[in-house]
Amino acid sequence: MLFASDAIDVMIDTAVMTAAKPQWQKVAMLAAVVMLDSPVRDVEHEDIETRIADRVMHLIDSGMLESRGDVTRWRHSEVRLADKASTADGS
Repeated sequence: MLFASDAIDVMIDTAVMTAAKPQWQKVAMLAAVVMLDSPVRDVEHEDIETRIADRVMHLIDSGMLESRGDVTRWRHSEVRLADKASTADGS
């Protein structure tokens, strides 16, 4: 059974992975797309930006996204979809 917070996390993860590209993009742009052009825009959460940041970090930590720069500084860092070839063979 999914609790409300788990459902929000799944929604954010889906939106982030849908908005992410194989090319590097600023975390700020990715977050803006998630907040404005996905179902996340309808979520009533007092600190949705922090929740999105937490989920982006989770997706990086789990190997779904690659990052460069300090991801806590959205305008000064970038993410992209993880390269399946390098994650599949461990390189």
